Amino acid sequence: MPQNIWVNVDIKDNDPRLATLVAETVARTHRFDQVIFAARDQAASAIRQVAEEAGRKSRVANMSRKLFRDQYVEATIHSCAEFIQLVDVPYFPFVRGKPGPDTMNRLKEAGVRVNYSWLREEDEMELKAKLQDLFDRGVHFILVDHVEPAMKAAATLDIPPLLPRWAKDSFPTRESPFHCPSTP
Repeated sequence: MPQNIWVNVDIKDNDPRLATLVAETVARTHRFDQVIFAARDQAASAIRQVAEEAGRKSRVANMSRKLFRDQYVEATIHSCAEFIQLVDVPYFPFVRGKPGPDTMNRLKEAGVRVNYSWLREEDEMELKAKLQDLFDRGVHFILVDHVEPAMKAAATLDIPPLLPRWAKDSFPTRESPFHCPSTP
């Protein structure tokens, strides 16, 4: 992967041994600065431990989802996860769904970035409308099933494609730095 592409590594099992092996591989390849680890409680702790031992910062997307979106948001903020992955469940938006302004404001204040999972559409016009809606809501990253039509839809929204950079230098971000809120 180019050095300026963030990679979402989803560790499906809440297994600290597996998470340790994955994080050690990322450390050996010097890619901690570009990997977002989608992980649950014990796995997230193991990833953070490996990062600390390697003298690197980890980025964790809290995947310890709760039944209701508000519970998941609060758990993410208090777990000091840098990312949350929201998902749309049709007919049950109060459980999971597109984030509203209150949700986005709470996450933004905590410095948590939002991944949205996922857009399955193939139609470019439908993708354009959904991408625009999600970006208008403040979502940072959108996972899609069909990359080529999503890239075309993004281009019609004046979102230029990222040119891959293969050099090992770090890449700038316009995001405000993450800060973990004090826990009560």
